[in-house]
Amino acid sequence: MMHNLNEVPVLVGKVSIDGIKKTNHDFIKKQLQQKNMFAAQSIDDVLSEIKSVKERLEQLEIFKSVTVKLDKCETPNSNTDFANLHVIFKVEELKSQRLDMKAMCGLDNSVGFNLEMITSNLWGRATKLDVNYHNNINAIGGGSITMTKPLESIPRIKCSLGAWNNSFDHWWSKFLETSMGGFGEVSMKSNSGQHQLRLETLWRETISNAKAPIEISKENGHSMKSSLKHIFTRDTRDDHVYPESGYRLSLSQEFFTDMSRIENLDSSRLANIHLKLEAELQKSISVKQFVFENTFNCGVIKSMVNNDTKVPIADRFFIGGPLTMRGFELRSMGPLTNDGCPVGSNFYIQHGFHLYSPLPFFSKEGYASLFRLHGFVTSAITETSLGSITPANMASGDMASNARQMPYQLLHHYMRSARCTTGLGIIFKLANAFRIELNYCLPLQVQPGDRIVRGFQFGIGILYT
Repeated sequence: MMHNLNEVPVLVGKVSIDGIKKTNHDFIKKQLQQKNMFAAQSIDDVLSEIKSVKERLEQLEIFKSVTVKLDKCETPNSNTDFANLHVIFKVEELKSQRLDMKAMCGLDNSVGFNLEMITSNLWGRATKLDVNYHNNINAIGGGSITMTKPLESIPRIKCSLGAWNNSFDHWWSKFLETSMGGFGEVSMKSNSGQHQLRLETLWRETISNAKAPIEISKENGHSMKSSLKHIFTRDTRDDHVYPESGYRLSLSQEFFTDMSRIENLDSSRLANIHLKLEAELQKSISVKQFVFENTFNCGVIKSMVNNDTKVPIADRFFIGGPLTMRGFELRSMGPLTNDGCPVGSNFYIQHGFHLYSPLPFFSKEGYASLFRLHGFVTSAITETSLGSITPANMASGDMASNARQMPYQLLHHYMRSARCTTGLGIIFKLANAFRIELNYCLPLQVQPGDRIVRGFQFGIGILYT
């Protein structure tokens, strides 16, 4: 005689966890939620509670594996009409300390190494200490120390405190930035994506080299920056290098103040408060053996009080390069000095359309699966400010008429001022993380002073547009 398991009454008589050596037992008991599990009265309820507890244990990031075993409870429940279960969670704890050395690729197309020492499960309460040192071929180096701990009641929410000391060579604009500071961060994973809220304060120094133009040299000196930043990220792609389905969405909002020109506590402090917004969207669709991908990026920086306030050069947008706006030199697009040195922009829009195909005449398995043929068309616009793209006649006239005309005038401005390039190439996936591109680029539309790359262009990195 067949029975529906959901109709069989059960009770959880005992819950235990095996494999605990370093973790505090009181801390683990909070994750087991025994009260809710003991209240379950059906198989569905028990399995739902088991799944919830297993996810909580995994979110602590202190176990290498978490498995579950159901057994008959040795101490029967007083109610003999119910089957009594013994739920056993078997865990394997991570090593207390580990040392990792990894290759890394910087945003400036440079390659280096990253040395990281991680101490996990400090004091038996899932606290992690991360000490990091990195350097690369462009003499960009630095280190950081970060301590992270999940909330005991909600482990998917993690709190972090840290400090860093870094140097970054903006060689395309002929200046070096040195910074040190500290931060506090709260991150949370949810079904909709991941949220990060970060408060940081840093001291930084900008030093131009001997060949820098006067516009860059004026940025020299010390400054103090304080910022509050929120980042939302949702990534449903099936692969980070060769996605065939899904999308990636990233939204960033940052309020920051630069205190380089503040010498007293008057209202001039407010003139240095800025709002920085960035958005990124990637969407991939596969049709048979081909994959079509659309990418869109935009960003704007605006003073909250005085539109004439100058944004520090280290906070501006620098667009262009072999993995972003192909066919242009790295970080070269946008406003330039008389010597042709990029000074960064306060507004940009970038769009790309990509077509991928596996290598013809080769099997989709083996080494051939690491390669893709690549065709692309990309366009971008950069401006000194958002107001630069606002049509001049918007300041007067009928508001309804202006509203109807604005999309057409903005589109006309974009078509007139945008850079555009197309090309073909080949991509190689390295270590399931890095993207190595060799493309033949053909710029179709450029602006005066642009540093174009007509022909082959090589790039390596993790992020791309």
